[in-house]
Amino acid sequence: MDRTSILKIGAVGLRPGLALIALALPLASAIPSSALQATPAPRQPAASASVATPAAGKAETAAVEALMERAGTVQPGTFAVTGETLTASADELPLVIQADALRGSDKAVRIVVALGSRVTLPAVTRARIVTVARPGAARSVLSEISGTSAAGLVRSVGNAVLQPGEYELQAAVAQRGRRGDVLVSFTRAPLVIPDLWQGGLAVSPIVLADAVAAAPAASAGSAFAFGPTALWPATTDRFAQARELSVAFRVFNWSAPAEGKPDLSVEYVFYESATRGRHFFNKLKPQLLNTHTLGERFDAASGAVNSGMTIPLQAFPIGEFQLVVRVMDNRTKQVATQETRFSVVP
Repeated sequence: MDRTSILKIGAVGLRPGLALIALALPLASAIPSSALQATPAPRQPAASASVATPAAGKAETAAVEALMERAGTVQPGTFAVTGETLTASADELPLVIQADALRGSDKAVRIVVALGSRVTLPAVTRARIVTVARPGAARSVLSEISGTSAAGLVRSVGNAVLQPGEYELQAAVAQRGRRGDVLVSFTRAPLVIPDLWQGGLAVSPIVLADAVAAAPAASAGSAFAFGPTALWPATTDRFAQARELSVAFRVFNWSAPAEGKPDLSVEYVFYESATRGRHFFNKLKPQLLNTHTLGERFDAASGAVNSGMTIPLQAFPIGEFQLVVRVMDNRTKQVATQETRFSVVP
């Protein structure tokens, strides 16, 4: 692997005593081999990455359906379901829903949704894309994937083609509880899809990853493959403080001379959510994506600049965080943003 192509960015605005180093991953860069130890190169998931099993059946499916019927009013969390009664549970089922976005046909956007979880018993999963709530209009389910999974890590993946706009991702996973009930977890996340074909500068949704590896040679244009780097979509948005956080995204509609390279600045700003509300925690020195950093393998014809970073979490306190990615086209001064949330746990 080409270690010299990794750009090491020192953090700015650090709290006293904190040392924070990030690895920025421009399109033509590679992940250091140390980050790939014991990590197989990911293959693109099939339409559903879950494993069918007869042990998860009617009770779990009914619990998922009961919860999804209340998705407009239920807050994210884990519940014990008995009959039609939902009770908040102290037992936790991790669950995360996120999406990658690529250019589709007819100027549309291809969305690849990834549901991630970790279950201790066979489980039923469901993920869907719905329209956002608007006055006087009922929500519509635009795409839905359902499946079953054996105990262990769960990754369920589905595709949809959407027009640019604002949507909501919803997901649920259910398994048998310890008290004869069904344990079901629910989560939601906003999905903002910019116009990836024309118009102003655009950033695809940020993908959180459990692991990174070298992408297969034929992965260009595939979901969760960012240049030479492939990401395993995260199975939880709660990351241990001793681990690293990896994120990636794509930038579209940047300006450049014909077949030329962009001139972009990428900022990563972290906010902490606490009892006093959201407040600034830290930010990284801007990552530069231009003629000098993208390298010879950059393909201007693809229309996308792949970017991301891996950052150790030891400098983060236990708590909830929001990452805001802000991209500026230094030629036009246009700015585009995306954001995601994660938690740091012991």
